[in-house]
Amino acid sequence: MYFIERINVTGRDQAGLTAMLTDRLAGANVMILDMGQAVIHDFLTLGLMIRCETGREGVIDDLARVFHEGALSYHALECPKRTTRRGCSVKDNPEPF
Repeated sequence: MYFIERINVTGRDQAGLTAMLTDRLAGANVMILDMGQAVIHDFLTLGLMIRCETGREGVIDDLARVFHEGALSYHALECPKRTTRRGCSVKDNPEPF
């Protein structure tokens, strides 16, 4: 069983933040399905859609520690497995990018 999660992160941009976050996800064997970010006047808005084969709570708790250390706000939303991309979605068996 897997879960799909949409994560939105906001806060002051920091050097290496995206690299640290993606390294942490890779270490947890999490697949990044989609990612987008914008930085305006040193303020970061980052969106991720991830797929994970392990327990949701462990992954989200680990990411929450990263966000807390970086003084970032985040919101995580578990997504249904069959919806359209516009509404927090992916195919049933998404391929990695």
